[in-house]
Amino acid sequence: MLAFISVASMFAMAACGSKKKDPKVLTIKVYKAGYGDTFVHAWKEDFENMYAEEGYKIEIEESNVNMTGAPFERMMNTDSPNYVGGNKEGFRNPSKYMVYNDPFFGWFDTQVKENVDKQYRSFARRFTLYAKQSEEFGYIYDVLAKLCRLLSYKYDLGVRVRAAYQGGDRVALQAVVADFKKTERAAEAFYKAFRVLWHKENKPHGFEVQDLRLGGLLQRLKHCRERLEAYLRGEEETLPELEEVLLDFWGRGLDYCKDTPCYPDWGLIVTANQLR
Repeated sequence: MLAFISVASMFAMAACGSKKKDPKVLTIKVYKAGYGDTFVHAWKEDFENMYAEEGYKIEIEESNVNMTGAPFERMMNTDSPNYVGGNKEGFRNPSKYMVYNDPFFGWFDTQVKENVDKQYRSFARRFTLYAKQSEEFGYIYDVLAKLCRLLSYKYDLGVRVRAAYQGGDRVALQAVVADFKKTERAAEAFYKAFRVLWHKENKPHGFEVQDLRLGGLLQRLKHCRERLEAYLRGEEETLPELEEVLLDFWGRGLDYCKDTPCYPDWGLIVTANQLR
């Protein structure tokens, strides 16, 4: 969150002017109350004009972040699941839309980049280590570890299943079926870890939304895998969704653009159909 605050403020203030004058300072501090709660406060002199200033710089005071009891670098690394595939802008959110991207319809499959699965595996190992080493915040790092583990399997799953199907490669399809099973297990593990985090930090109200979203993801993965297995057994002649030619996410037809989008709306990620 701190990394996002700093970067978002940079973009907002940069958009207000191109000339650099005497820099103003945006300070981000983290306070820890005596009863254990932590909150973030960001301000600048002449606060009402902070985004209208042309010159600026940003300071995140490490000593104040450390008041939370967590190492500064580790707290800043919590945003790393979005910094993949060359993306350097924290408001873009591949860690969300690639979790919910449909494995057969693949609306976001044209945005898939090489070796991002390896990045997520590396992040998963890092957050697993953080979780083991942090007594107070281990449950947060555990959620991030399991999210990255899930993404290490699912990020390019739709691309691989489509390529294997369209190439008539039954051996590759068998391997993809195994990857679907790994993805399902990883999604279940992420759901359980996220449930722990939710009930530790929130009232139960609202978790029904997460049940619907993540439960829907689990059921969709299972459904697609079972369709694949039926196809491999000869019980289904074709898988029509995988015969479609994917069009560019940005509306450029077959002229694919790999720019990383910002797409936070779950209802628009999971399907091109209407949910309302």
